Order: sequence, then structure tokens, then C-alpha cells
Amino acid sequence: MNDLLGKEKSSSTFPAHEDQGKLADSFIQFFKEKHEKIYQEIKENIAANGGFDHYRTVLEDSPPDEKMVLFCEFSEEEMTGIIKSMNKKHCILDPLPANLVIEF
Repeated sequence: MNDLLGKEKSSSTFPAHEDQGKLADSFIQFFKEKHEKIYQEIKENIAANGGFDHYRTVLEDSPPDEKMVLFCEFSEEEMTGIIKSMNKKHCILDPLPANLVIEF
């Protein structure tokens, strides 16, 4: 993109730093604080809504009113097209890597 705009490419995608160890530590600290903030917000939300028992009650007392009983048929070609158009990125938590699914 920078080439298209006539700008020079940056030699590094990391923030300016002199010590890689300190840079790594600052990344760790940033994500640790982010995790702690999200965790605290979740705890506060659960407490404000009556704790976990509230959520269990809501889920147990509210079965779905509708059931999926009618499905559209699709051809093998349609399904193959959908699978091949999938994002090829995957992570360690995926049951099957996307590239393996797409390949077969």
C-alpha cells in the first residue's frame, strides 16, 4: 500500500524500541492488563445479574420456542463451493485445520 502511495516502507512493524526484551515485556504487560480488565468486567456483569445461578435459571427455564425442522437441499457442487471459499486461516483450537478441510 505504501508503494502505491509513494511512501517508503517501514523496516519494522514493531513500535520503536531499543531493547527487544523491554518491548516483549511491554507487550506482555499490555495484554495482561487487557485480560484483567475484561475478566473484571465479566465478574461485575455476573454479580450485577444475580450470579451464575441467574444464568442457569434463564437457560433452563427458556427452552427455544422454535425447532429447526426444515432444511434446504443443496448440491455437492454448492457445498464444495462454500468450503473452498472458506477463510484459509486457522488456529490450534480448530478441530480440523481449514486447509485440510479445503484440500479434501
